[in-house]
Formats: sequence, structure tokens, C-alpha cells
Amino acid sequence: MSLLYPLGLLLSLLLPIIVILHFKKRQAVEIKISNIGLWDEVIKEVQGIRYKKINRYLLLLIQLLIGGLIVIAFSRPVRLEPFKGQKLTIALDCSITMQAVENGKSRFDMAKEEIKKYIEEIDDDVLIDLIALKSNSEIVIENGRKRDVKDKIKNIKCTYECLDTEKANKVLSLKPNLSLVFSDKKLPFGDRNIKIGGEFKNIGIISGKYDYYSNTALFSIKNYDKKENSFVVELKDEQGRKDMQKLEVKGDEIANLSWSKVWEDSTVLCMSILEKDMLKEDNCFFLPIGNQYKYRVLMVGENYFLKKVILSIPYIDVEFENDYIVKNDYDLYIINTKLSEDKVPKGDNIWFLNPDDSILDGAIKESGRIEISNDSFSDDLDLVNTYVENIPIVKDLEEMETILKVSGKPVMGFKETEDSKKIYSTIDFNKTNLPLQPDFPILIENLIKWFLSEKRKIYELGDKVYVKEEDLSLITPSGIKEKISSKSVALKEIGVYKLVKEDKVVKNFFVNPSKEVISDYKAEDSKTVYKDDCLYLKNIKRFDFRNIIISILLLLLIVEWEVYRRDVKLR
Repeated sequence: MSLLYPLGLLLSLLLPIIVILHFKKRQAVEIKISNIGLWDEVIKEVQGIRYKKINRYLLLLIQLLIGGLIVIAFSRPVRLEPFKGQKLTIALDCSITMQAVENGKSRFDMAKEEIKKYIEEIDDDVLIDLIALKSNSEIVIENGRKRDVKDKIKNIKCTYECLDTEKANKVLSLKPNLSLVFSDKKLPFGDRNIKIGGEFKNIGIISGKYDYYSNTALFSIKNYDKKENSFVVELKDEQGRKDMQKLEVKGDEIANLSWSKVWEDSTVLCMSILEKDMLKEDNCFFLPIGNQYKYRVLMVGENYFLKKVILSIPYIDVEFENDYIVKNDYDLYIINTKLSEDKVPKGDNIWFLNPDDSILDGAIKESGRIEISNDSFSDDLDLVNTYVENIPIVKDLEEMETILKVSGKPVMGFKETEDSKKIYSTIDFNKTNLPLQPDFPILIENLIKWFLSEKRKIYELGDKVYVKEEDLSLITPSGIKEKISSKSVALKEIGVYKLVKEDKVVKNFFVNPSKEVISDYKAEDSKTVYKDDCLYLKNIKRFDFRNIIISILLLLLIVEWEVYRRDVKLR
């Protein structure tokens, strides 16, 4: 027999009050009655109706029993049955919300302590599988013993990643054993979802971007709390200039915030939430906006109309060459000369305006209307009344998808691999009215955005960057210098990482919070057991005596009322 809430026994300190009230001296009240009362007594005796005098201590005993049972009911007595199975799965949430701090301790540390308490009480011969739940959940221990889990759990670190519930569920489903999930969220999987910590009272920045056209910084902030919160946010640049705004955001809602007319000579902006909350990791956001952080584009060959458009795009920095010379570290190459693919860098983004003959398949001699055939490039486009004549046809290759068609024939197509993107276009802008249409700059920018979509300047916590060069080091936001020993590096801190070679900064990586630290899932589907309930602490199965005690209480109350009623009649 165990008590789920031992502090409930403190209510027993109130039981002496029952005794004091019972023995309190009764005040005598003089009441005049007629002799009719005597005749009633005679009649009752004749009819055999007799009332025995009730012991005054019986009522006290019943009252004390009721009080004692109430105390026990609040203490929740249970009979616990030890887990007798052969295998058990324990899943530990290692996502970013587990870094939330309550009462000076992170939820992740609280969860590890609860796991240690639990495995102390199970049988030594039980085999345990330990799973770390995160963006890419993994099995840490298979068929381990209690000692193995204790040793391993010390070295498990909480990540900065969001929890991918679908992947976590798939990993957990590989283990059909009885499963316990230790998390601060209500998760829709596992036989028991052990709730760690209370409500997630946090305010976090979930996104940010800079509009070069209007010189405006845009941010989105989410209030994860259930009640409305007011707080102050600060925008600061690399020169120390500051601006502040006060916001009020309703519970579980997102507020959009804009800063117009940002300092024109700023290179890096940092937006911060100044109020302290449960999770500091999502309280600041970096935006690199200076010229050195723009996308680098190299254009080879002359193209008057295209040159005018790309020079008007504010977030790219363009260089021009008449002939191609091997140059690296560009985000996009625009080639307007006859150049075979083996002459250009592999694994890069290339737009061929004059593709090799091996890509061509005849020509369209007559005039034809230009049509877009791929939704990925059609944003804000109409292409009405746009025509071209005497245009080569791009081969309809299996690995190539069509962007533009003329008379049903492809004249612009693209290929995409893991490390590169390529577009093949045969449109001569001198032989079409497209450059004279409002759609022309929109089309060009849509194409460039597609090229640059994977060329990131801003990263999220937990992302990896890939390094091609050797003998490089990485300086973390906390100032620790680490030698890069592999081609991929995980970014585990918010702030600015510096890639250095021989003490010279080669590149900066700006790391921001994840878009939303809590995944979208149906909390009502979870099988949640709150930590305060302690059902999981030592055992899996239990028999709760509370309902039995409540039934006995109701029965005693009926008896106590009947005794009290009869006692009153005797007075």
C-alpha cells in the first residue's frame, strides 16, 4: 500500500476540532411542554415502541471515522503492482522545449531524474530500450539493463530542434513493448505519456525577414502562454544603435511586427525580446542585410534586357564578364555564351541562355505565343500577348521539366539535383516582345528566387552546414573555437558562427530559433499522465482505493445522520 499524495495526511491535524466541538458544553434551554408529551410516552410503551438511550460517544466515533476517511481519501492510497514484463521502452523528449527552465532546473534534467527514479524500482532482469525523441529520433540503447540506461542517460544532451512527431512515432512503433514517454508535451503515442513540468509560459520569435525594396524588417512573435502578455522588443544593429517597441499578444496567438526605415548603413540586425521567460533560446533573431551578405551572381556575356532587370534586384550582387573565367563561390552563374557544361563548376547553380547544341531539338520558325507550364515559376505572372519567333526548341529530356512553351514546344526547362540547379533557355530577348511587358521582371525574379531558394544566409538551430575546404575552424557564438573534422557541422547555438582559416574569417553563419518550437499535433489524442499523479513512478499497474473510501464515507454519513436524528428525538 502506498500514498500518491502523502501531504494529504496533514489534514489529520484538523481532527481534534471534531472532538472539541463534540464535548463543548451544551447550553440548557428551558422549554414549557404540556402533559400531552407524557401521554405520548405511555402510548409508545403500550405499542411497544421504545427508544434506547444512545451512547453519546457513538456519534463522536462516527464523526472521527468520517474525518479520518476524508484524510485518507485526499492522500490517495493505492496498491501498486510491480512491472513483471520482460521488456520496456523508455522514450525521452530531447527537443528544444525541454530546455525550458522551471524553479531553476530545466525540464530535460527533471525528466532524466524521473527516469532514474522509475528504473530504480523495476526488476533487474527487465530489458530496456531507450529512445531519444527529436527532429530525427533515434534508438540509443537496445535490450539494455538498468545500469546501462543510468550510464547512458547522463550523456544524452537536449537539442535545439523541434520534435518531429511523425518520425518519433515511427521509431517508437518499432518497439512493441510497453512504452513510457517522458515529455513536457501531450504526445499522441506511447502507452503512457509522462507530463514533465507545468504550462509552457513562453514568448518566442518564430520568423524574420528583411524587405530590401521597402527597407523594412519584418518579424513574427508567438505567445505560447494561454493568457495575454505584454513585453518589450528591441531592434539593434552591429553599430549598437537601438530602437524599442512594446507589444501585447493574446494567449496562443502570433503577432506580426515591422520596423520600417531601418538604418541604411546597417549590415546585421538583431531583434530581441527583453522580458525573461522559460525559454531563452527563441528570444533573439538575426538578419544579415549588408552588401557582403547579398547573393553573389556572375553574368557571362552581354544581354541588355536581362542586365537591366538583375541590376534592379536589391538582394543580389552582380558581377559581369565578357568571357567565362573559372571563378568559384558564386551563388548563381548566368551564361550567355556557347559553353559546354563540363567547362563550368560542378555542383553549382547555372542558367544557360545559349545552351549547347546537344540540348537543342530543331527550331520554331513561325511566331508563337509564350506560355508558362510550371506552377513553381508562375507567381504573379500572366504572360498575355507575349510572342517570340525563330526560336530553338529544348529537348524534351526525361530528367528535364518544362518552364516555358511556344506552340506547345519547350523553350525553357530545368534540371535539379541534390547539389545543383540548372535552367536551359533558348529565348532571344531581342526577338520577342517579352522584355517590353510588365511580366518580364517578374519572370526573371521568379527564376532567380528558385535558384537561390537553397542558398541560405540564415539557418535554424540544429541545421547542418557542409564545408568543402580543409584546415578550417569554427568559432561558436559563445566564443569556443573548434577544429572541423568532418564535412558537415551542426549549428547548436543561436548567434553568429564564424568559419575561419588561419585566423581569417571566411564566412559567417547566422543561426536563429526554429519557426515554432512546438509541433502541430492533437493533444487530445495523447494518453497523458501528469507528473504530480506519480502513477508511473515505481510501478505500471495500480489499484486505487479512493472510490472504495468514498463509498464507505457516503454510508457512514447516512448512519451518522440516522444516529443524530434519533439522538435529537430523545432529547
